[in-house]
Amino acid sequence: MKSHSFIWVSPYAPDDGRGGWKAMQFHLLRALEQKLGPARRIAPAEVPEEFIGKWASRLQKKLHIPRRYAYY
Repeated sequence: MKSHSFIWVSPYAPDDGRGGWKAMQFHLLRALEQKLGPARRIAPAEVPEEFIGKWASRLQKKLHIPRRYAYY
């Protein structure tokens, strides 16, 4: 039986290293596992999208208005 030293929760599949945030979490997980040992992976974690908040944030960004960052 494998022992885990930490828990990894992510909205992305832990083996998906394609660009942007996915690549950052991919490489961070690999680096942490080298230092700390294997992680118990809970990914991808489904996160509901806040549709109105997401689009309001994007509109505010276009208009250069300070905003709450909505990323899901």
